[in-house]
Amino acid sequence: MNKISKQLFYSSFYEKVQKEPPKVYGLAGPHFEKNSVGKGYVIANRDNGIDYKIMLTPKNKKSIVLQDFSEKKDFYLPKNEHGTLNVYWRLKEKLTEVKMMTENW
Repeated sequence: MNKISKQLFYSSFYEKVQKEPPKVYGLAGPHFEKNSVGKGYVIANRDNGIDYKIMLTPKNKKSIVLQDFSEKKDFYLPKNEHGTLNVYWRLKEKLTEVKMMTENW
């Protein structure tokens, strides 16, 4: 493969995504398990190197920290809770630079 082909084409979608800047695309779920606890998942273009903090703000209640900064992408929602989920994320090499995304659940 010549130099131009290597710049334009990738051998896989995974390789292409890894060349892009780290990004959080959104959340998947909630998927409810037998005990009615909801399980969600952060969708990002990295498998590691990003820490996530996940907070739920139910309507008319105080915010709940579901997960403090961790590489773990899956999280659990309290039974019968709905509201706004804030996902704060940062790169492990840039701990002071925190980004945020919000979704309603």
